[in-house]
Amino acid sequence: MPVTVTKYMYWGGDTNFDTYFSVSATAIANIFNRRPLMRTGIKPGDFLYASSKLGIGNAFAYSRFFDPSFILPYKPLARLNEINPMSQYASSCIGTSDGLFPALAVLSEINDIGFHLDVSLQNVLSNEVIFVIGKTNLPEWILLAGPHGEDELLFSIPAAKNKTFQKQCEAQDYHPVYLGRSKKDRQLNFMTGTVPVQCHPASIPILFYEAEGNVP
Repeated sequence: MPVTVTKYMYWGGDTNFDTYFSVSATAIANIFNRRPLMRTGIKPGDFLYASSKLGIGNAFAYSRFFDPSFILPYKPLARLNEINPMSQYASSCIGTSDGLFPALAVLSEINDIGFHLDVSLQNVLSNEVIFVIGKTNLPEWILLAGPHGEDELLFSIPAAKNKTFQKQCEAQDYHPVYLGRSKKDRQLNFMTGTVPVQCHPASIPILFYEAEGNVP
């Protein structure tokens, strides 16, 4: 359907200016026989999962802007098959287009909760990201800190539904990445290497800007 835009009317979300030509598209769909899956709805005690291993987006950005000595493939996938068991049981969902920690910060802010990641970040990162860490000695957490994510899905499953959700995933040969659980107090706890970290969920996403883009 054609849309008329006058000089008094503007459409768009991430509207910006650049020297390069860029085209964006918006998809609109109807949802039948199920509720929409929102960023709101996660409760303390919910289990936290990612649709796949994380970190490849930030590793790709690092290779492009800071260390061109290695090349990483970056081809995000639309998780259309995985969305079926997820949408049946999930209490909330958000994309990781900005990285894991920025996504956690958003969920924390709008749901007034915190998170305890009770697995090592080494188990969360993709093989390509682990290769980058071995080559550069970057800390694990920084490749999950944004601002360039991997476009996976970060979602929560209520504790009462978690076993049923796991059985459904096994039946479909799907293996989401377990991260941890949400908690009542608005704090983020995780282990990076052998270092335990406890901080406000929003503190990590702003580090890149506070350092004015200086990764070291």
